Amino acid sequence: MVTRSINQIYKPKQFHVVTKHFIPHAIEPSCVSQALYDPRWKQAMFEELTALMRHNIWILAPPPKNRNPISCKWVFWVK
Repeated sequence: MVTRSINQIYKPKQFHVVTKHFIPHAIEPSCVSQALYDPRWKQAMFEELTALMRHNIWILAPPPKNRNPISCKWVFWVK
């Protein structure tokens, strides 16, 4: 029996988003420099760092001379 999948013929998947509110495509920045242009993202970054420092989770300290510091990055995502 010859089927479409045997012949590598596939129907493209169609994704549908159902919402009554308009959602712009480029709502999430891809890097920190883009986020800093938007005052809302800048405020969110400030609040995140303030919360980390307030709970003594994060402090800025010089790296040890015999170790390499690890890197980190911001992830911008609208929940």
